[in-house]
Amino acid sequence: MFELETYQDVLDMLKKFDIYVYIGNKLYDLELQAQEVKKLHEGLLIDQATYLKALMIIKREHRIVESTGGVAKQLLNGDLLKGDK
Repeated sequence: MFELETYQDVLDMLKKFDIYVYIGNKLYDLELQAQEVKKLHEGLLIDQATYLKALMIIKREHRIVESTGGVAKQLLNGDLLKGDK
């Protein structure tokens, strides 16, 4: 149904269903996105293969964010680029 390879592909799929997730904490965002993907599957809006692929991509992104120790969040916010003032 959907061609999912990257985290951005998962976000694009969610947007097609008018689902936008932004809590401000990337790990919380990922957890809520996984719940939304599950709801789409339960509602028969996405097939099993799409559901499993989306969850795998979200879990991979979750591991990446955890392993960076918050550096990814700082980069997204531009905090590392501002420097210490």
